[in-house]
Amino acid sequence: MIGFSCTNCGHTFGVQDEYEGQRIKCPKCDCVGIVVDDSGRIKIICQNCGNENSVPENLDGREIKCPKCNNIVVAASVEKEPADNTNDTPQEKKPKTPKESEISERSLIIIICIIAAVIVAGLIIIVAIRSGN
Repeated sequence: MIGFSCTNCGHTFGVQDEYEGQRIKCPKCDCVGIVVDDSGRIKIICQNCGNENSVPENLDGREIKCPKCNNIVVAASVEKEPADNTNDTPQEKKPKTPKESEISERSLIIIICIIAAVIVAGLIIIVAIRSGN
């Protein structure tokens, strides 16, 4: 049995050995992938979205884009990553940059607040004018 992780959704499932090297469809997202033996691979977990994946050992120490959210993850084997020393790990968290959708949501909220403030100011002016007559 070969452990297989979908590169699209990160779903992990077992595949019979005879399917190694063949294309299969992920039962969760229907994405097609090639079955490879996970021995000689490094498991990586994205700090941004939590997606679990595995990459070949030759990518050890390199920066890799998460296939789910495109966050940069450093592939590091367990032997090279001390569990108790979090200050020197290569997976040091980088500051998150806002996504394009978050920026547009913030802009929309700011625009709505400005429009609401203009409406309230206009109503105050109208009430002041009417009460003055």
